[in-house]
Amino acid sequence: MSSIMIQSFRKNMLSHFITHKTLSFQPSKYALRNSNSYLSQSLFSKSYTTNKSEKLKPGSFDLKNEEILTNSYLYNINEFLLSGSLLFIIGNIIYVYYESQTNVKRISETMEKGIQLKMLTDKNYISRFKDIEKLKKIFQPNETHSRYHIIYGKPGVGKTELIKEVVNEIGKGIIYINIPSEPYNLDNEFKKAFNFIFEENISFLAYIIRGICGQNSDNSYYKWKKVLYEINHASKIYKEKYNKPPIIIYDNVDYLFHNNLKIFNMLQDDAKDNANNEQYIAVFIVNEKDVFDKMKYYNYWTYRDIMEIGNLSKEESMKYLVDICKIKKEIANKSYELVDGHIIELRAIVDKLLNDKLSFEVIKQQKFFY
Repeated sequence: MSSIMIQSFRKNMLSHFITHKTLSFQPSKYALRNSNSYLSQSLFSKSYTTNKSEKLKPGSFDLKNEEILTNSYLYNINEFLLSGSLLFIIGNIIYVYYESQTNVKRISETMEKGIQLKMLTDKNYISRFKDIEKLKKIFQPNETHSRYHIIYGKPGVGKTELIKEVVNEIGKGIIYINIPSEPYNLDNEFKKAFNFIFEENISFLAYIIRGICGQNSDNSYYKWKKVLYEINHASKIYKEKYNKPPIIIYDNVDYLFHNNLKIFNMLQDDAKDNANNEQYIAVFIVNEKDVFDKMKYYNYWTYRDIMEIGNLSKEESMKYLVDICKIKKEIANKSYELVDGHIIELRAIVDKLLNDKLSFEVIKQQKFFY
């Protein structure tokens, strides 16, 4: 039994010695791998894991850099857009200011230059001394004149011709606007009267607003406020230079009352403000009794004067018919009584008598003379 145990011990020792000697002569990695397979696998796994993580690090770094660069690009774009918007707004303000100053200069030059309005031929025109003297006082105000004026008369009594006569005689410091019957022509009449830029050169922001709100968006309020501001500024310049306020005449204002009451009220409100501030004097020419009554009892009655122009007197009618048109006195008397001195109807009667060769009795039977 003991001999068997001794032999077994020797065999194990010899085996251990041979293995130890063999490993001592092998490379360290090979020996390590053969000596402990688990340790070898652990080292290999560790080496593989380390290599994998090292390969992922550059990728993670690239993703992070890409995110930083993207944020940087977005920041630069936002900064560029903000700078561009500020430049756009500043440019638009400069443009609007330049346009407004150009308009003020043009209006001032028009006031200083004066106007000459086309009238009827001298043969057909009837001058009325009393009315002319009243109009001259209105159109030649002193420095402290603080009222606006309403001139009323039925259609055909000769208001416009009288006003044109006085305007042509005075000349400077008067703007005459003939309000058109078609509302779409109103802008053109103002452009023609004041010689300024109106609709075409609106600001860039206005174009954008129109694009957002649509072409039919109503921006007339702001447009007309701008126009009135420029008129006020030009009037102030004129008054400082000539020591009297300029005159702005709105003829046939009834059309504006019916077509655009908002603008009509704006003009009347501005007329009151400028009468109070003594900047310019507005004169409204009215044909219809209803419109005249509404203007007469408007809020600012304390700041306005009223003048009525009626038919020709008998003396004026006879002078026109007998002295100018060479109508017999008897026919002239009958003509005056027939139309009560209404100038357009008198002219129509003269035309039928002289040109159509009709007798007065035939003309009398006609319902309308013009």
